[in-house]
Amino acid sequence: MDDYIDRAVTGFAEKFRGRSDSSRLLRRLFDGICEKLLQGNSTDHISASNVVLEVTDHTSGRLYRRYLELGYEENDNGIRLRGENIAGEAVHIVFLSDTALKKMNDLRGAGPDTPRCKDE
Repeated sequence: MDDYIDRAVTGFAEKFRGRSDSSRLLRRLFDGICEKLLQGNSTDHISASNVVLEVTDHTSGRLYRRYLELGYEENDNGIRLRGENIAGEAVHIVFLSDTALKKMNDLRGAGPDTPRCKDE
């Protein structure tokens, strides 16, 4: 199987080499493969001990991927990344979803002034 993958990777690299839109095409290819593999699956929670960071450089337009030792958790409330700072202390960053922000506004009294139930 490794030889098959190596040949496929070499073939793709040869087709995309030298194209100005190669990064965009590679992202579309990868997104399409992932979409097909996950088709029909529903996920309520995603958890991983490392992540792949993917960026496209503004100057060159090239796509770069980096494997990082960051903890990752995702659910309806958002995404949380866990890692260490330069001093080796545990840190995390949370990116809240729109759903979570609406819940927080409701809890803080910043939600709608009308009750959700007719009887209240």
